[in-house]
Amino acid sequence: MSFKENLIYFRKSNKLSQEKLAEQVGVSRQSVSKWETGEAYPETPNILALCKIFHCKVTELIDINAGELDDFDSDTRKEVVDLTKKDRKRLKTVSKIIYIVARIARFASLLNFVVIGVVSWALHYAALNWLFFDAPEGATWNDLNFINFFKFGAFPKALALALILGLFVTASVYIFKLLLEVERFFKQIYKDKSPFSIENILSLKKIAQFIVIWLISDNLARVICAVIVPAVGLTFSPISVVYALIVVALVYIFRYGYLLQASRH
Repeated sequence: MSFKENLIYFRKSNKLSQEKLAEQVGVSRQSVSKWETGEAYPETPNILALCKIFHCKVTELIDINAGELDDFDSDTRKEVVDLTKKDRKRLKTVSKIIYIVARIARFASLLNFVVIGVVSWALHYAALNWLFFDAPEGATWNDLNFINFFKFGAFPKALALALILGLFVTASVYIFKLLLEVERFFKQIYKDKSPFSIENILSLKKIAQFIVIWLISDNLARVICAVIVPAVGLTFSPISVVYALIVVALVYIFRYGYLLQASRH
């Protein structure tokens, strides 16, 4: 939004009239009125006073993409440029940290496959006992043919175990793919490329897809566990759905930012 729109928004959000705002800044009400109509622009001391009153940054009050930065005095323009550089530096620093953490986490996520293998091996005797504990007394492996699986209830249990294991493996695979894509996404930003690039939009879209698949696989496996073994309890967390929806929303935000950026070149 333009400066005048931002000024009106911040003033109304803080429940201030033009008279009250003018009094706090130390100017006339007519000056505030002209700022809000775009007839005039405040000088640097007044800009800083407004930011102090609204508890916001200069770059939040003045939209550098609105094409009106040249209408402000040189000190204000310098202040905005310096703050923009600082914000960009902070973004690069945070992106580098996330990139490194995601890289470490990606390699650490490979341990999920080791854990699944070890747990499967350690529990296979217990699993076999659970599969056949309700078979008729005296039944042997030779008696438990494909047809009798249904009769003894072993086949549905085996199918459930295979499904649970498959879902956990799928979740682990997509955790790895998710971390890899997060790593690529923040590497692009860390390398000083625009966040609103087509590469980042496609990367963020993949991240959203991987998160959805991971959450579905992981939570579905937990639901099945809770159904067949009630003592385990259901550990599904609704907040995970909110996280997925937030990332999906970010895809559309970045797409909008990319189109907006492209329209200005």
